Amino acid sequence: MMKICYMMTLAAVLCTSGTTGVTGIKSVYAVENEVQERAATTNGVLNLNNGPASITIKGNDGQSLKGKRFLVYQLFQAENAKGMESINYTFNPEYKKFVCYIVGQRIHKDERNVTEYEVIDYIQSLNTHQTEGAQTAQEKEGAYSEYRVFVEELRTHLQRNGKTGQSVEVTSTKADNSFEIKGLPYGYYIIDEVTEVKGTNSAASLCMVSTANPEMNLNIKSDYPVVTKKIREDDDQDKVGNQGWNDLADFEIGQTVPYRYESNMPDVNGYNTYYYAWHDVMSEALTFKKDSVAIRIYESSNARNYYELKEGEFEVKEAPGGGDTFQVIVSDMKKS
Repeated sequence: MMKICYMMTLAAVLCTSGTTGVTGIKSVYAVENEVQERAATTNGVLNLNNGPASITIKGNDGQSLKGKRFLVYQLFQAENAKGMESINYTFNPEYKKFVCYIVGQRIHKDERNVTEYEVIDYIQSLNTHQTEGAQTAQEKEGAYSEYRVFVEELRTHLQRNGKTGQSVEVTSTKADNSFEIKGLPYGYYIIDEVTEVKGTNSAASLCMVSTANPEMNLNIKSDYPVVTKKIREDDDQDKVGNQGWNDLADFEIGQTVPYRYESNMPDVNGYNTYYYAWHDVMSEALTFKKDSVAIRIYESSNARNYYELKEGEFEVKEAPGGGDTFQVIVSDMKKS
């Protein structure tokens, strides 16, 4: 989770007696591409019946994997040499030209002449910190490392050329909030999350399963954006603290009631664009003031410096449907 705080403030006028609460806040979400073919899990396990290897994906604490969807791309096939002294890699013909194109551009070689081991060597050269089988603590690759950028560039290139991989939809999980993809042949895989449900975002991982390591565990890299809503008390702000922002407040009819929504923006490095929206249902006792909406972007929750979105960089819709009072939309947060 990137320490970037997107804060939206808006005001409403209390116009009649009654409750001033705001209910029905809906999660922000991102839109990913459509994929037709899907396969479902049973009791947290999906068996593709195509080999002896498996990949287990573990969910974040407090966030179920159920409803998430992944695309599985086998870039390479792998098998032991007869004498068991080495592993032989061969391209998966379905993805060969796409892999060779991306690596060829990076090593300055015609894609038609790029070999399996030039690709493997290049991948290994990028993953400079993680050493398989090491007994000491290993530094993890950062979100903006060359390894991460390569994986996401390759993933994007595959999708742009209509390569969707094997679609896996999680309809159930194990007791530890994980699910297992069994029956995989040995090889190099990209596991790409492309969940279509609201409240999620995606990330891609590149991993290898072999005879030496037939079972691979992955911790999911995506997280839900979290929205915190506060109301600003106009009396005794020093006692309330936090500049008066509180979970509840008292107002009289005709007063302006300020509300604030705070969201921690997930890491969106794997996206070309990122749609971000707030939805809410307001009490009938409140009148929404469209022109009062402002959005500020902070580098972290404690940062004093911020960027305030200008007119035209976001859109406010009143009564957008679905029972919502309003919707505030940033069509592409990565442009902000």
